[in-house]
Amino acid sequence: MSLTTLKKLLSVLSMWCLLFVVASDAHETTARHTENNFNPNESPIDLVIPRAYGALNIESDEDGKFRYFHSDGSPDHATGQFPNRNNPNAIRNVKRTYRVAISPTKQASPLMVERAAFGIALNGVIFDPATAEFWGGQRHGEWNFEALHGQLNLGIDQNNAHVQPDGTYHYHGLPNGFIDQYKDYKARPLLLGYAADGYPIYANYGYENALSDTSNVRKLTSSYKIKNGLRPSGPGGRYDGRFTADWEFSEGSGDLDRCNGRTGVTPEYPAGTYYYVITDAFPFIPRCWFGLPDASFQKQAIEGNATRRGRPGPPHNAEFLPQGRRPPIQAVNACRSKSSNETCVVETPHGTKQGNCRQVSGNDLACVPPRPPR
Repeated sequence: MSLTTLKKLLSVLSMWCLLFVVASDAHETTARHTENNFNPNESPIDLVIPRAYGALNIESDEDGKFRYFHSDGSPDHATGQFPNRNNPNAIRNVKRTYRVAISPTKQASPLMVERAAFGIALNGVIFDPATAEFWGGQRHGEWNFEALHGQLNLGIDQNNAHVQPDGTYHYHGLPNGFIDQYKDYKARPLLLGYAADGYPIYANYGYENALSDTSNVRKLTSSYKIKNGLRPSGPGGRYDGRFTADWEFSEGSGDLDRCNGRTGVTPEYPAGTYYYVITDAFPFIPRCWFGLPDASFQKQAIEGNATRRGRPGPPHNAEFLPQGRRPPIQAVNACRSKSSNETCVVETPHGTKQGNCRQVSGNDLACVPPRPPR
């Protein structure tokens, strides 16, 4: 080897060493920023959060009841091109705060997600299962198009995500770019984030025996199937999966329950926990919670805290919408089997409230607590 060639080789090696040092320093700085104000003794998140490079800040309140996710919604991985032909929205950094219970309690019956965000990933991007597209151009109704069926091209990228009109990048399925950062994700349950009720969310590989971390790891499957027959109304035609209402739960046909969850052990929860799974088939992101979801994940709450970094803390009754907007699902579910003016009980950001069932928007009957005296 000539002296000139040797000098060039040493120069290239020196440059690579310098780049490695800079990259390592940037990684450590990002990890420190991500973990700011977070007590690792309170949660298993510290085992994985250093890999989440989005602008996410986590803190817990003093009494240890809630965990707060302060995020600007920016993904920590490559995305598709936005705007694009089928999604005209550009990705923007929108600062928001989400709150989840640190010690959630599983309820006897599930609550439907409907128009809320289901949860938040560890990179600060939300999981949002529903679309805004309905058959016939309606704003609401039974026949809601599925984002990942392919019937409508909604500009979904390689991460099963696209962008809302306000610039919010959000997942409709498995966050592939996030998952691909973990090369061993098929060898263990991978923690992706937390649901609005506080239970953890995992990727679609788990232990074959849910209660044994020494059992084989395999892909987990949902328990939903396409209905047989013809649609009785709306678009008509045979059920084919393009609408949410085309699907039905078939207990025991897969690994997961109707909320796409199960109870089992994970690396972060070796004693076991109830957890949700994002699957590669319907429902993709769960459509219900078994815990009590926090109001900060409701669409109106998301809109309301989009410009501030503080903790969500709406004034009394702020979670109940003015005329023309939909009430939160907790309030609707509290009145599902009741009539107008019947007494009801609903969980709100300010605790359990007693109220009365009232028609507050459209045909929605919701539990509305009385307003405090002024």
